Amino acid sequence: MIVIAVDKFKGTLTAMEVVQVVAEELRRCGVTEQIEWRPMADGGEWSQWVLLPRPRAVAPGVYADGGEVVVVSADVVGRGCFPADEPLMERSSCALGQAMLTAAALRPKRLTVAVGGTMCSDGGAGMLAALGARFYRADGADISHTICPRRLAEVAAIDLSRLCALPPLEAMIDVEARLCDGPLSAVDFAPQKALPGEDISGLADGLRNLHRLVTCRSRFDGAGGGIGFALCSVLGAKAYLGAERAAASLQLDRPDISAVITGEGKVDSQTVLGGKLVDRVVKAAEAAGVPAIVVCGTAEEPLPYRLLFRSDIYPGTPAERLAAATREAVPHVLRLSAK
Repeated sequence: MIVIAVDKFKGTLTAMEVVQVVAEELRRCGVTEQIEWRPMADGGEWSQWVLLPRPRAVAPGVYADGGEVVVVSADVVGRGCFPADEPLMERSSCALGQAMLTAAALRPKRLTVAVGGTMCSDGGAGMLAALGARFYRADGADISHTICPRRLAEVAAIDLSRLCALPPLEAMIDVEARLCDGPLSAVDFAPQKALPGEDISGLADGLRNLHRLVTCRSRFDGAGGGIGFALCSVLGAKAYLGAERAAASLQLDRPDISAVITGEGKVDSQTVLGGKLVDRVVKAAEAAGVPAIVVCGTAEEPLPYRLLFRSDIYPGTPAERLAAATREAVPHVLRLSAK
């Protein structure tokens, strides 16, 4: 059996579309072995399908299954959730806090927030404000209703005494990163969320100021533009890497698996340093003695995986380029299947 366990190709193909293209190309090229379709998510879009057996949408970004409720941050503060011309420095995670309030009203035994695929970098301040936190300037002015990255450096005090009651919180996090500083932080991910030419030079200072006002620290603080900080260090959510949960769900130690194909839109140092989905699937495959093949849109040198096939070197639509990269991988798939 060949397992296709891929993440989305951000901005071009959903995880399900990637699985479909790869599976169809394998068949077209003569691969007859059974194929298992496993579109994956590690905190971004589609995460409800990893966390819940039968997710039912009850509100934008809010999914329920029995006593479990999941809020997917990408659905409410992700791509397409902000005006196209709104600068990153003005975007707030407020809508995520509002979705959490909707979820809490369902009185679940546990509320899980999936963090990934966000397009804001406010340290989760907007989310906290929606949940009742208050942000004050040094002159005593309450700026909670206008909190955004541009105003983070103005915050002199945070009042958490009026936070709404929430059920036990868990956070499925897509990347391990600090809020600011460190080898990988929220600041490193900000440029890919910003408008072309936007000045985000003050973002690090604002996030650093926010960090200074809260004593707790988490290795997930930088996820989701700092939403990990608000969830873990401020609200005390129990957090785990979504990629680990997703990779474990594949059960790659099954004796009938001959190879696993994984991939995402861009493979680079963040894939490895941040413990993202592709890296966790590759490591899970290695631990199970299963060969892993990686397909991707682009890749940063040096390439971290031996069998990696990139699609950006081919012409055509994103799907056509991915099909071409899969075609290049087919001889390896056939060789592994024959063992």
